[in-house]
Amino acid sequence: MRLIAISLVLFLGLSSNAQEKSEDFTQFCEKFFSDRTFQLSRIRFPLLTVEPRDDTDSFDTVTVGRGEWQYSDFGYGKKQSGSLDRYEARTYDNFALRRVKRLRNTKERVVGFEGIDNGIRVHLYFQLQKNRWMLVRFEDRSD
Repeated sequence: MRLIAISLVLFLGLSSNAQEKSEDFTQFCEKFFSDRTFQLSRIRFPLLTVEPRDDTDSFDTVTVGRGEWQYSDFGYGKKQSGSLDRYEARTYDNFALRRVKRLRNTKERVVGFEGIDNGIRVHLYFQLQKNRWMLVRFEDRSD
């Protein structure tokens, strides 16, 4: 009987330790947009990317490799100065970009930089994988 009780205590203790807590998205973003090395480590390559085609109103979908990625803080959390770069940074809890009043506990997040009368429209798509947030898609649909 005593052996069963000890086994049960050990099993429950190991089970609770095995369940890691998911990474907080806000804290993740603060580091992702400020640390070049961290950003590179949290991108799933090859990264699916949508970008404007030169001199047209259409877009190309391409994949970007680790060596092609260019670090950017995207102006995340910084004060905006002029009217040319004004945007709203929004976080969505779904890849469909449906607005919700309060973020739900999902494994998807999108950080959108949406311009105010200037054509800026950039979205970064993140997925929670093994309790860590990873960038899985990047879209620049700016005018």
